[in-house]
Amino acid sequence: MSTAYIYNGFDRNGVVLKYAGVPFYLPYGETVAIPDWTLREVDEPASAGGATTGPTTLIYKDILVNGMRVAQELTEKGDFIWKDRGIRIVEGSATGKRIFAHAGTASYASPQAVQPCPIDGSPCWMLHVDVAERKATKAEAAIAEAAAHAFKTQMINVYFQSKRERMSGGHGRLLPDIATRAFMEELGVEDIDDISTHKKSTGIDPDLIVAALAAATKTALEAGAVAMADRIYQRPRLVKRKRNHGPGNDAGAVAVEDEKEG
Repeated sequence: MSTAYIYNGFDRNGVVLKYAGVPFYLPYGETVAIPDWTLREVDEPASAGGATTGPTTLIYKDILVNGMRVAQELTEKGDFIWKDRGIRIVEGSATGKRIFAHAGTASYASPQAVQPCPIDGSPCWMLHVDVAERKATKAEAAIAEAAAHAFKTQMINVYFQSKRERMSGGHGRLLPDIATRAFMEELGVEDIDDISTHKKSTGIDPDLIVAALAAATKTALEAGAVAMADRIYQRPRLVKRKRNHGPGNDAGAVAVEDEKEG
């Protein structure tokens, strides 16, 4: 039997990875044993049984997959290479204890299927095996956590770069996605342009800030509208010019008299 061990240094809430549709829960900061895994699938030739008509009975068969192969598929292959994000296969150091590890699902025909479950003693289809407990060493844990930190920092930098492009008129995003925001909170990185950060740094409710900015903007717009209306609807001044040749005035002098309309 081959048992692999995986250490999760990435997600503080734990993460669920899947192999062949089977979920594997990996708690943060813990080493999980992955023994040889039994997969159950339909045995099509046996189920058909040569019958051409009528209903058939499904017969299942077991496929045993090497534990190291399962661990590699979980961490090193697929759309996301999780080993680069801090979820890595480790050698670990033995603790001297033995633990029960989940080892797959048996078919009805398997002799193991009727074995009592080690958890509660009742028969179950879920297989469990006894394996040695191992814990990731400090060096292995440090490598995994350093990889996780580097990935999270990279994602934050990508967001800031995208935001700078958007603010300069290009394509990009103004707000971080859920994962990037979680990374920023975990690493203590603040988005100074995000109004919600003011609640943490100053204790001011961001809703009050938004309301104050909206009120100030409304007041400025109303004042500008009133001033514009005054300029548009102000009555014009009519100027009447007449020549005055009375005493004391030069012959060429012009007296100006202003009269308002109406």
